[in-house]
Amino acid sequence: MSRKIIYYISFPVMLLLVIMVTKTLIMKSKQADIQTYSTVAFNDSLVWRLQKAIQYKTLSFTDTSNNLTSEFDGFHAFLFKQFPAVFKTMTKRTFNHHALLLHWKGRNESLSPLVLLAHQDVVNVNDSAWKYPPFSGKIVDDFLWGRGTLDDKGSLMAILEACEKLITENYQPQRSIFLAFGDDEEINGVGAKQISAWLQSQKIEPYMVIDEGLVITEGIVPMTNQPVALIGTSEKGYLSLRITATSDGGHSSTPKSPNSIELINLYTQKLCAELSNSTICKPVEDFMDWLGPELAWPEKVIFANRWLTQPIITGIYRNSPSGNALVTTTCTPTVLSAGNEDNVVPQTAFAILNLRLLPGTTIENVLDQAHSIIKDEEISIRIEGNAYNPARVSSASGPEFNYLAGIIRSTFPDALVMPNLMLASSDSRNYSEISKNVFRFAPYRLNENAIDGIHGNNERISVSDYRKMPVFYYQLMKSLP
Repeated sequence: MSRKIIYYISFPVMLLLVIMVTKTLIMKSKQADIQTYSTVAFNDSLVWRLQKAIQYKTLSFTDTSNNLTSEFDGFHAFLFKQFPAVFKTMTKRTFNHHALLLHWKGRNESLSPLVLLAHQDVVNVNDSAWKYPPFSGKIVDDFLWGRGTLDDKGSLMAILEACEKLITENYQPQRSIFLAFGDDEEINGVGAKQISAWLQSQKIEPYMVIDEGLVITEGIVPMTNQPVALIGTSEKGYLSLRITATSDGGHSSTPKSPNSIELINLYTQKLCAELSNSTICKPVEDFMDWLGPELAWPEKVIFANRWLTQPIITGIYRNSPSGNALVTTTCTPTVLSAGNEDNVVPQTAFAILNLRLLPGTTIENVLDQAHSIIKDEEISIRIEGNAYNPARVSSASGPEFNYLAGIIRSTFPDALVMPNLMLASSDSRNYSEISKNVFRFAPYRLNENAIDGIHGNNERISVSDYRKMPVFYYQLMKSLP
């Protein structure tokens, strides 16, 4: 091989390597400086109050006739008694049945307000599967056990603890603060919708909205050993499709093919395969921008050069369920029904496919695609139940995000902070229309084992972690710009 040929081959390769190394070297950390605040001490009774809060069975049911009104009323009475300064100082409004909106008037009402969200309701439990009773608030080995400790009474109580302390210290925020505590987040979020609509009717555009969602993860974010505090800048949309197949049916001794069951099986597989589109959306792009500088070589090179390595990254993410959900509009069958006799071919069969939509995907897009995939007259498609598009993506580079990230870093100095996409749903989606800065973060730590407790069995929070939650909200409100 001549030197000229070797040159023409090696020069582009060398140029590519130079570009990749250069882009890696100029990639700088986005982590906020850690600020030092004066030490904040909360009374030990805050743990007792969370224990008592857990004992109220504020369950949400789709069938509203089952909702436990007396439990919500009792919970409200408990809050009024335990946080007298809050309820004396703040204006209270009630929406839906038991959703609360508390308004703490700021010194300068021309400034847009901070809105802090949490929800009072919890999901149902299978008592027999719990190690300790789910509504006991029992403390064992530094863990407080109970439904709602993580989702979401821990945040609600911590917010009130911080507010009570600030008010008793004669603090009044520069800008107003609203506390919005939904009562049915676990089913349809009507309370949050009504509160958001009321704020909009008052022409209130929040400076920032902070809800539950992502947390401080330990051992979950790959390629780093540090805890990572994730802030959700958007959340996926939700859509369920009912696919119904019809055929002649008849006796199983003389079957016709394809019958309704065969059709539903064929098209559910086809739809899930073709509707599960993968891409790296804006919140995940931002996450990679923040993660990349914290990595060691050669991982740093891969994240610094996504213009070249994106297919590799997407392939890696698709290898795990949680990773796949971050880069894919997922589609999976959740309900299947057909027939009731073993010797009768059913005339109809149906399946429900549940989709979680990436930002950039809409319900209309999915429906159009589904109808283009299925052109069989024996198949019908319709939306089942509630459906909503992905939440608007909030900026991960604006002053609001940077302020929140700074408070997190200062409260939890061992943790890195990064934006990301929230895979589940929250009340915050109802606030995207009234604020450009909606963030999803709860200030507690979780590892892979503890995450299973959310909506699962044995939900619990570390007592030492819970003690830091009011500190975070205290600093967040006291340092408001």
